[in-house]
Amino acid sequence: MDGVEHFSSTKVPCPSCTRRTNRAGETSYHHGGLAAVLVHPEQSQVFPLEFEPIVKQDGEKKNDCERNAAKRLCQILFERYPRLPILVVEDALYANAPHIRQIIGYGWKYILNVKPAAHKCLFKQFESRRKSGQVKQRVKVERRGVGHYYAWTNQLWLGEQACDLKVNLLLYEQRLVSGETKRWTWITNLNLNALTVEKVMRGGRARWKIENETFNTLKNQGYHFAHNYGHGSRNLASVLAVMMMLAFLIDQIQQGFDKIFQQLWKGLGSKSKLWEMVRSVFRILMFQKMELLYRHLAILYQLQLE
Repeated sequence: MDGVEHFSSTKVPCPSCTRRTNRAGETSYHHGGLAAVLVHPEQSQVFPLEFEPIVKQDGEKKNDCERNAAKRLCQILFERYPRLPILVVEDALYANAPHIRQIIGYGWKYILNVKPAAHKCLFKQFESRRKSGQVKQRVKVERRGVGHYYAWTNQLWLGEQACDLKVNLLLYEQRLVSGETKRWTWITNLNLNALTVEKVMRGGRARWKIENETFNTLKNQGYHFAHNYGHGSRNLASVLAVMMMLAFLIDQIQQGFDKIFQQLWKGLGSKSKLWEMVRSVFRILMFQKMELLYRHLAILYQLQLE
């Protein structure tokens, strides 16, 4: 889960807009949302599951925020998908006691990014255990020389104000041949051991797929997610954002599982060309099913479908 902004203006407000005032005193108006997206470390396709608008709530004077939206979104996910075994992967903004209590209250698992500056008590415990030899370590070096360092321990207190919550902490370092070291740290309620730390690391790093494969694609690869197609008097901007998410979901399903779509994509050489042809045909012909449209395109371009 992660947040994204899809509308910004200094001139067009509505009652649902969140508002910001810069140092110069200029007020800007915004719409955003919190997206829940199914991702997998080994799969390029991503599948939007829910989208909760970040808008000023009825009767509230203060702005809405990602944390409030996360509370609503988690409740929606639990109510709509009660049997789905959910593993929540989020950035450091969500590594707070109320959010974690909600997650474990639903019986979910989590992998949350944490930062030393925001979780001093947690990292102090970790370093204390490391000095006493209680932190487990593992080093793996690839043939090309890239090193992977894992250090972990289980059952740490989340913080001084959350004595009821114990978490497991994983430190991961990627050591490149150039000498550069990249570092990540996560907390989780998955048990950490020599057999699980690599899977937890890959799960934690898969969070970037919601930014790269989801939001970046929506904004920069033809969907124009951040374009103002219409603000409306209250909810239109949020409605359009949800519709784009639905369109993106359908496209991702086709890319992952529709064999005819995949063959056309390969035959035409790029998705942008395929989308261009689909839009062109839509303007002049009507089809009862997408399959018929794709077969029509295959005939036009003399592509042999298996």
